[in-house]
Amino acid sequence: MTKKAFIDIFFDYFPEKLTNRYQTIVFESCVQAIRHTYKFNNDRLESIKFVSDSYWTVDYD
Repeated sequence: MTKKAFIDIFFDYFPEKLTNRYQTIVFESCVQAIRHTYKFNNDRLESIKFVSDSYWTVDYD
């Protein structure tokens, strides 16, 4: 996914001049302390990391 497509999906407004300035976008929720980190490389989504402070053990394997 391109950075522009990502921004168009998640933001109603994002200043175009800031698009090339940032390579990492983080969404943080105050509910259950969930953080999503999206990293871009050459304007393409490279990785997504989900971090939660939940006490539940989650095994994705």
